[in-house]
Amino acid sequence: MPEKNAVILLFGTRLLSALGIAVVLPVLPRIAASFHLSATQAGWVLVSFTIAEAVMTPVAGVLSDRFGRKIVLMPALLVFALGGILGAFARTLPELIACRVLQGLGAGPLGVLYTILAADMYDDEHLPRVMGLITATGSIATVIFPIVGGILGEWNQQWPFWTLALALPVAALGLTVPLKQGLPHMDWRAYAGETRKIIANRRALDLFILFFLGYGIMYGPMNAYFPMMAELRYHASPSRIGVVFSLVAAGSFIASDNLTRLHKKGISFHKLMLTGALCYLISMIWLLIRDATPSLWWCAPPLLINGAAQGLTIPIINDTVATLAPSGNRAAVLAVSETFVRSSQSASPPVFGLGWSALGWTGPYLMGIVSSLLMGAIMIKAAPTAAYSVKDPDGRSASARPPRSGGPR
Repeated sequence: MPEKNAVILLFGTRLLSALGIAVVLPVLPRIAASFHLSATQAGWVLVSFTIAEAVMTPVAGVLSDRFGRKIVLMPALLVFALGGILGAFARTLPELIACRVLQGLGAGPLGVLYTILAADMYDDEHLPRVMGLITATGSIATVIFPIVGGILGEWNQQWPFWTLALALPVAALGLTVPLKQGLPHMDWRAYAGETRKIIANRRALDLFILFFLGYGIMYGPMNAYFPMMAELRYHASPSRIGVVFSLVAAGSFIASDNLTRLHKKGISFHKLMLTGALCYLISMIWLLIRDATPSLWWCAPPLLINGAAQGLTIPIINDTVATLAPSGNRAAVLAVSETFVRSSQSASPPVFGLGWSALGWTGPYLMGIVSSLLMGAIMIKAAPTAAYSVKDPDGRSASARPPRSGGPR
């Protein structure tokens, strides 16, 4: 079992991986007003961050296998903190975007390394429980961070960026923790060939597409455009937006925490995922109907339902991806999976922004309905052969055991 400092480092990395987006969401309307941006343009405050994340994620996975975890983790934490501190002083939009890129370059490795660190520190017997705790920690963080960002944003829309400096004490702690070393004589050709074979499998591609669509809904109509819609329709303050939006994370936590219990009652993970796709659809339709959300607080039920959709789908997909690769290639395969996630996070604000530009605030939610239907169709089509039937080393199918991987980032 790992020592206390190693456990703190693991959970600290998980918390920081969620901070760069969640703490900024409530102040997007204030940032847009300060720099005279449209809703679509304001989405680039998120996109600049997630594009940099997407670039670094696959690089971090491969480098951590080759050179060791600490060589990748320590610089990532320092860059993340530096980007946050500089972002607090940015006075023009180009300066802020540059700082967001710097933050994303630091955040990219964090999003994949916390899963890798957990697999390094714990054996197969203890890993499922630890990943459950990491999921709960991430869910609680994404409840708290928007509230913190909203409160800080009441004074100044750039104060939330100071919270990224919390990476500095985590980095100091990391210097004292021994982490897995790299492989001095890696056969790059064999490594790349085996990884390519795994990710080109149809089952893996289905999972990656589901990731892309699910995170598209999360970072399009929800993360990027719900705060803008709330400010436009209800003239909501950052703190009110942060409190209401935190219900998404609450719904995700409740759903993911009960996955195993629901499965033990005889509900297959495939049915749970289909239920998740239905929840995505219901939440998009609910938010689209003006009479169903006459005030900001009436948005609470669809936000909870949307969070439940995330909690019912993403942990199962994430866990099944982890079973596709042997331990020697796991970092690379998880990095590819994370790259699909980051690509979706980067593409979603501008893509769903086209809907906002064409149809106003209803556009992103109409597009979210289409994405929900596509997710359901892929799940139905892939059910007999996709990752739900992937075999574990002990011969059980992936659907026969509880998911062990974390929930939404």
